[in-house]
Amino acid sequence: MIEERKTRGEALKQAVKEQFQASEAQSSEFIACIEAWEQQPHLLKQIEQLQADKTKLQEQLKKLRAAQSHKENSYMSSRLREALRE
Repeated sequence: MIEERKTRGEALKQAVKEQFQASEAQSSEFIACIEAWEQQPHLLKQIEQLQADKTKLQEQLKKLRAAQSHKENSYMSSRLREALRE
């Protein structure tokens, strides 16, 4: 996928260069945009990884909160049991 985008990007760069050469104008801005477009898969991959990490951390947080809640509930239950014994 990345290689395909690079190949397509190179073809686009070449086409843009040819068009500007034909009109005797060069524009580095368009070339920079195409190069940024070529880098997009790397950024998308990084975003996907960050989203996966976020989901994983959210699941861990839920588990920790549930464990803490259970711990607090068991503490309260033992206090109630102690009160009933007296």
